[in-house]
Amino acid sequence: MSRLIDKRKIDFSSPQFKTYKILEEIKAIESRTEPMDALNLATAIAENASVFVTMDDKLVGNKKLESEFGIKIRHPHSV
Repeated sequence: MSRLIDKRKIDFSSPQFKTYKILEEIKAIESRTEPMDALNLATAIAENASVFVTMDDKLVGNKKLESEFGIKIRHPHSV
């Protein structure tokens, strides 16, 4: 596991105050997103991640969210 984390430059983070502002923006763009999925995505955006990996079909490849926040949203199989 640690080799995968090092190889893929995976990082772990906790939500910051700005995360909740981004969370509201995500909800406005894609209201079908589950709260925890939106929070995780907002945290990644707040930390300036270039890619967010998820299995949520409502998020994977969501062009509106990708364009608005400048992040790629991908399924684990495509990374």
